[in-house]
Amino acid sequence: YPVQKSLGFTLIELLVVVLIVGILAAVALPQYEVAVEKSRLSRNIPVVRSMKDSAEVYYLANGAYPPDSSEALADVLIPSGCTNLGLGQINCPAGYFDLGIGFGNASQAVLGMSRAGTSGQVCAYVMFLDYSAYAPGAVECWAAENNVTGNRVCTSLGGVLNRSFSESFFEGGRVKAYRLP
Repeated sequence: YPVQKSLGFTLIELLVVVLIVGILAAVALPQYEVAVEKSRLSRNIPVVRSMKDSAEVYYLANGAYPPDSSEALADVLIPSGCTNLGLGQINCPAGYFDLGIGFGNASQAVLGMSRAGTSGQVCAYVMFLDYSAYAPGAVECWAAENNVTGNRVCTSLGGVLNRSFSESFFEGGRVKAYRLP
């Protein structure tokens, strides 16, 4: 009788392939998470810039930023699906925006925070107003100290760690601020 050749793979060959695929997935998944969060944060940048520009126009017309921030939003195009909460706050499915005048550590800044499903805040894009008490005109990326993905997003945007501070509304703890170019 002729010997029939094997038409399949051996168990060892299958294990090697599964191991290689597992290693590739372990390397690729964190990079994918950073890319997704970076795109979520990037969607917020035009809204943040528009809010900042509106506040600056108000400042030039009145010599001061608006007392409650709500007037500065009059010229801001609110994206579809978003809600104007008043007092300089806009809530969107993909993020939360706040025009902070005398706003804790943000001291006169516009903040656009990405939101990743039920996991809450991931990172924030912050533009300080031109006449801010802290870092006029500066741009920062904020991430909770314990949020690995958020910190990687900030560094992937070219951010350099600038400072660390406590902020209760931001994942309830310490925040790392990265200065962006």
